[in-house]
Amino acid sequence: MSIGSRAEGAGDAPLASPGARWTGEEDEELVTAVRAGADLAVIAAQHGRTRGAIVSRLLRMIPGTESIAQEEQLGWIMARLADPSFDWRTPLAHPRPGRRGSGAPFTAPATAPASEVGEVLGIWQRINGSELGGERRAGFLASPALGDLVQFPADVLWEHGRRLYQVRGRLLLNDWAAECAVPGLTELPDAGDLRKVLARTGASVRTLVAAAVASVPDEGDREVLERRLGLSGGGPQTLAQIGAHLGISRERVRQRADRAAKSIASARARTGYRTARAKARASVSELISGDDGTLDQNFVMAIAELSFPGVRPGNVAQVIMHIVGASTAAAGRADDPG
Repeated sequence: MSIGSRAEGAGDAPLASPGARWTGEEDEELVTAVRAGADLAVIAAQHGRTRGAIVSRLLRMIPGTESIAQEEQLGWIMARLADPSFDWRTPLAHPRPGRRGSGAPFTAPATAPASEVGEVLGIWQRINGSELGGERRAGFLASPALGDLVQFPADVLWEHGRRLYQVRGRLLLNDWAAECAVPGLTELPDAGDLRKVLARTGASVRTLVAAAVASVPDEGDREVLERRLGLSGGGPQTLAQIGAHLGISRERVRQRADRAAKSIASARARTGYRTARAKARASVSELISGDDGTLDQNFVMAIAELSFPGVRPGNVAQVIMHIVGASTAAAGRADDPG
């Protein structure tokens, strides 16, 4: 039966339902439809899934050896599927938890990631001991946090989900996604407490900044900034030290660190880390703002020095300003020439 006849047949039942696990038969139907040149919206209707779910499944057919810019991935796989000799089954059988395009591997055990929204829903329901239906299920499936949660392996989802539920008696999707990306992020004191207890401020701000930096989509840029701030272990490194390690010039290191800091404020984020970045942004913004809601520049410099000893405060302040989306001029120019 051709894809056209299936799509036009009003009485044909969809192949699946939103969140259902993909089957080999459905994958075959999907590839056949793409090769026939069917529109993705038509394919989605035939499968009983959303267009986004169709796109996500297609991207999982990209071999792990390929490094393709995120904006080019869909076009790449659509073109390759037109070749009957292209092996799309192996990538599905061996999903990679690593990079897609300019993203990078998330920190997680080397096990298969949760491959379907339905799996995340199933884990949530088992942890909570109840099933969602109707509007509550629709609200769950519409949550933006699911885009992050599906990037993590099932054992990571279980570990952090059960712990959050045991501590709080409920499992909120935003907290769940943030905790999977950056363990401990949901346990930090609120901004009011941090201002009162200075001893806790440094470690908490460092965790928040680390969460924001971890969201930088380019792996190389992210590594440079992490080394610059001392987030990768071994203390902060100078431009010369990082350059020697990576085999690039000091000026190139500076450019990559600046680009990484600026990307924190952009719309793009590393796969699986958007929710964690949003939480870090909200917490840092509240912390550095005065009672009237205006930026407290002196406090920014103070917490920069407290949270990142050994790093010039101006450099940290620049990163903090990008986290909250404020003008970096308010914190002064980055002052580290090393």
